[in-house]
Amino acid sequence: MIFDVPDLRTALIVTDIVMDSGVAEVWQKDRRLASVRRANRERMPFWQVD
Repeated sequence: MIFDVPDLRTALIVTDIVMDSGVAEVWQKDRRLASVRRANRERMPFWQVD
């Protein structure tokens, strides 16, 4: 799935809504800026950014 969003904050919101698990990548044109993975989902979820 690919979503075109205006900023990183919106990307995390969309990812939080759409994905239950896995890794999402954040791209700007042809450059990968980061990959994000939701961690500790059962208790206090947070985003792990690489």
